[in-house]
Amino acid sequence: FDGVKIHKANGYLIEQFMKDHVNDRIDDYGGSLENHCRLPSTDEKCSGGYGREDDIKAVSDNHADLISYGRWFLANPNLPKRFELNAPPNKYDKNTFYTSDLDVDYVDYPFME
Repeated sequence: FDGVKIHKANGYLIEQFMKDHVNDRIDDYGGSLENHCRLPSTDEKCSGGYGREDDIKAVSDNHADLISYGRWFLANPNLPKRFELNAPPNKYDKNTFYTSDLDVDYVDYPFME
């Protein structure tokens, strides 16, 4: 598991895939409008909405090349191990993400025993 956050705003890499005058690729990510939208069309599901079974199915059915787990990693620092063992993940609470509250923070989620 490695991760990179890619910004989707104007002018950044993801948006550039959709622009004819920028995206002159001839592979699966260029050419037709459908291909131009292939990478950027990921919904907000490829960062918290997928679970272990969903991601396995999405990748095996060629609906995705990459699944992101941003929110799940915040609540589960040992997420790869949980997936390996098919153990249930901690549920995340967005109110604990990046807060200045020292009493409740995203680092307070329990590790799997």
